[in-house]
Amino acid sequence: MNAMNHAITAIALKKKFDYVPLAWLLVSVQLMELLWIAFNWLGFEYISVESEVHTIADIHLTHMPYSHSIASAVLLAGIAYLVFRRAGLAIGLGILSHLVLDLMTHMPDIAVVWFGWDLELGTGIYGLPLIAFTFETVYGLAIWRYVRGSIGLLMAIVVFQLGTLSAHVTWISGIEASLADNPGMLATGVAIQIAVTLPLVWWLSRRSSAPRVSATSPSFAESA
Repeated sequence: MNAMNHAITAIALKKKFDYVPLAWLLVSVQLMELLWIAFNWLGFEYISVESEVHTIADIHLTHMPYSHSIASAVLLAGIAYLVFRRAGLAIGLGILSHLVLDLMTHMPDIAVVWFGWDLELGTGIYGLPLIAFTFETVYGLAIWRYVRGSIGLLMAIVVFQLGTLSAHVTWISGIEASLADNPGMLATGVAIQIAVTLPLVWWLSRRSSAPRVSATSPSFAESA
């Protein structure tokens, strides 16, 4: 699932758990991805690619049992639940949401446990890039409708989704083609997406939820 859709999932959680700071939820929904970036940079996890990269079907998340296993997600969610007390349930659900969305889109590359069991899960729709693109677009629009988001948030969702189009079709060449020579660039690219989408979604959500002053409400000067 793309970075924008993970980020807006935090707004859906905020609607249910309005007492939890949105910033905490935004970090929770991307915690597994942040670990994946760090582990790729450190060499604990890695990807492989085809000799030529045209779409996401040519990118393989070969080894990521520490950041993206079911065991890791459950462990992190459990820790969040115990540490953050009242907010722990929402933060734990944020962590688990990342796992669920990735299971719904990834190739079978999500391990159950860190080692000792070769079973890996995923629906595999990333092997059908246009279907994946459609699914992610529909998900983003559904979340926007559910949270009754602003026009600004809708535009951000659409723009970021269209920005991934080259990775889902062969007739548009994008920066993903450069991964054939340097697969490690993917982690850095995802890090940049997260660095942009998390504060953007936080800002757009704050603007849409800011109280509006009614035209008929008395001003401070009039009520003084």
